[in-house]
Amino acid sequence: MKKFDFDKSALVSNLTLLSILTIVIATISIGYVSNDEYIYFWDTANYHNQSVELANIFRSSIVDGFNTFFSSLGRDYNQVPCLPIVPIILIFGDSRLVFITGLALLYILPFSLSTGVIVVRLLNSYSFAIFWMTAFSAILMPPVWNSILVGYPGIGGAAIMNLAILTHLRDPKLSIRWQIPLTGLLLSFAILFRRYYAYNARAFLAALFLEGLILSFCLFPKKFGKFLRRFLNYELAVVLISLSCFLALTLLSPEFINRVINTDFSSLYASYQHPVFAILGFYAKAYGWVIWLLAVAGLAIGALIRPDSRSSLLFLTLFGAISILDWGISARYIGFHYATQFTVFTVIGIAILFWASLRYFKNSLRASIPILIAAILIFNLLNGLTTFIPFRTSLVPWLALTSPPPPMIRSDYNEVNDLITFLRSIGANNEPIYVAASSMTLNPSIVMEGEKQLFGRQQSKLNILHVPHVDSRDFYPLEALLKAHYLLIAVPFQHHMSAEEQDVVKVVFDAFTETWDISQDFRILPEQFVLEGGVTIHIYERIRRTSLEAALKSLQLMQEKIFPRPGTQSDFLSLEIDEANTAEHSMLPTLYIGPLADSSKFIGTIGFRHQDCTHAAFQLTTLDTEGKALDKYGPIHVSINSSKFSVSTQNENAQYLLFEEVPDGTNRGFCEKYDLNPNVSIE
Repeated sequence: MKKFDFDKSALVSNLTLLSILTIVIATISIGYVSNDEYIYFWDTANYHNQSVELANIFRSSIVDGFNTFFSSLGRDYNQVPCLPIVPIILIFGDSRLVFITGLALLYILPFSLSTGVIVVRLLNSYSFAIFWMTAFSAILMPPVWNSILVGYPGIGGAAIMNLAILTHLRDPKLSIRWQIPLTGLLLSFAILFRRYYAYNARAFLAALFLEGLILSFCLFPKKFGKFLRRFLNYELAVVLISLSCFLALTLLSPEFINRVINTDFSSLYASYQHPVFAILGFYAKAYGWVIWLLAVAGLAIGALIRPDSRSSLLFLTLFGAISILDWGISARYIGFHYATQFTVFTVIGIAILFWASLRYFKNSLRASIPILIAAILIFNLLNGLTTFIPFRTSLVPWLALTSPPPPMIRSDYNEVNDLITFLRSIGANNEPIYVAASSMTLNPSIVMEGEKQLFGRQQSKLNILHVPHVDSRDFYPLEALLKAHYLLIAVPFQHHMSAEEQDVVKVVFDAFTETWDISQDFRILPEQFVLEGGVTIHIYERIRRTSLEAALKSLQLMQEKIFPRPGTQSDFLSLEIDEANTAEHSMLPTLYIGPLADSSKFIGTIGFRHQDCTHAAFQLTTLDTEGKALDKYGPIHVSINSSKFSVSTQNENAQYLLFEEVPDGTNRGFCEKYDLNPNVSIE
């Protein structure tokens, strides 16, 4: 095998092309962010916020920074993608321009270079031209930019998966000992980087298994003994890779493993899932049908004319096919950021076409075919990222699907700023604000992120409540609604997925448009704001506390409209009514909304959160469907030294059970200031 010629001219050429690649990536990033006028929200703001927060902690203390980083590993959105960009933020500032440019350089550049190394390894040739053609082809894939430019770091996970591929290609027979632990470790890193790479890792392992089976089967039945030995040895290696991946995840993030084991993600995120053919169609259009056709043609040509690479091509083809099918059948989520896990397969196929044209064609064809392919890639990228391309209507079926074309512009940017400014004027004393909308036009995150953008991170003061958005994932909105002092209602109803999947948002809209009893506790303010698409924002102000009866009636209506129960709603619901008045309650009234047998036994503990609060008392009240008290049990006395309790109740005709504190007479002044934190279960 030939090796790189590291003479001076080769070094200068490689450094020059690396510089050009870096400049192109930085230029696209800077040009995009510099010209947008948009408020990024939800996931598109998440990693920017986390990166800035982590950088600020590191600025104060390196030890605290690493502690914060490691403590985040158990979360769905951890800070693994954020850590590498912390030095960039500390040096150049925390603007979105710095963040996106840093994100692109940190993750797109390694991905493109590692893909080039894969192709060189695959073709068994250290070809200068092929390496750089591949690297530049990688940055011409629309999903790479559609994800990174709006703040998704997912392409970094694809770069880690590339390293796992390279580790396997080092010896496809898996006979080198270090391959097994290193491959498992890399797969675990990709999963930690972004959780959805668990599907990619699963496809990787499945491809390894099938590759071993197919290659071993070539010896069957003539050499059955050798077939059996090779098959068992290979599959044992695959099992050990799986175990090493699991062990690494267990050591690095036991919380993640525990959640995977105990959570039904399919049910939790059912509202996000789409039909299989819609999934496959979306990802075909995310790249453009022409790109997939070129990629498949390249992989097929490679298998035909490169017999010494058939084993590696077999693995990559299996890996790509299983990844796409597994995502389309099991995950079934749509998003440009998810598409990054498939990019390497399209780039490899197209790179093989480049290689074949250079190797097997002569004269004008040798140059014209690569130029034609490059033109298609550039044309496809422009179609996927801009509105520049002429004759768009006739070409769209074959080219990349255009997401909102950059730069991102809100036509109502000034109106949103006016809305936020007004909310700051009425919510100056930290009054809780409920935003009953969940669309790209208005949602709670737009208000929070818009305030940071308009007034600066350090000057943000709006108290925007955490509210539910998705039925399968979230909870009843009653708790947040009872806390709200101000409420924003958008007309028409604002949702970002099927309205039937967002009843947890719709019921609050209905409560005020259908004048439920709870809506009478608010008055509408005269100020209105009209956002893009003619969406009118009405603002309500609380004028009185919501009664228990009105709260229970609202709960019943919510339960009727939202079925089945929202995915993460527990059996206990806090009745904290208007945060401004909770100082007089040390243990917030808590409603049990789970199933009640004719008789029940409630057991639990009271956690005293302050040493000066040592005694408390509470009672249980069974309630009917209208909130009328049926029976009362208590007072039940507990203390910091004897915090356990057990209460048996008779529940005939009861719909709910209310836990509420009653005067104890001991250390009452202290307990009014500190939560008692009840922890209750039912037998």
